[in-house]
Amino acid sequence: MRNDEDNPELPERPKPLELELPKELSKPEPQPDFDFTIADDDQLPPMPDGVPSDFWSRVSVALKSRDADVLAAAAESYCGTFPSAHEYICSTVSFELPGHLDWLVPLMLAHVDPERMREAYERGKVVLWEVEASAGSMMIFESSRIGKRPFTVPRKGEWLLVYREPTNG
Repeated sequence: MRNDEDNPELPERPKPLELELPKELSKPEPQPDFDFTIADDDQLPPMPDGVPSDFWSRVSVALKSRDADVLAAAAESYCGTFPSAHEYICSTVSFELPGHLDWLVPLMLAHVDPERMREAYERGKVVLWEVEASAGSMMIFESSRIGKRPFTVPRKGEWLLVYREPTNG
């Protein structure tokens, strides 16, 4: 261990450099989770049943939009609140199964790869996208990949083009 006081022949230690990074390179200040507020006078479509009270704020932040048409498309795409998209898919599939096959749902939840199940469910025709409702709970939306009146939704760090009015194709 170096001890400068014991050896006067050692040069003085340099002081640490204090560099100031340009603002664009410095770490951004933490932002509140939902700082995007919807004003009372904003023209909003009716809120879907059973959504969190801050539904519009959460969806607006997720879609980075306050456009009434985009928010209406999101409201129309709302499927419900589930722990995950995988649980939504299994629940949706269970409604299509005859009653004597309900034993398949727990099997699907436990043993089917969620990504493969999602890919099979979507098949390039729809996109499932999520917005966090609370810790451990997601609002699930299902939008068409083919249609009219496009808007974009976030999914795995990218933006996907979806449509408000599905068409056959």
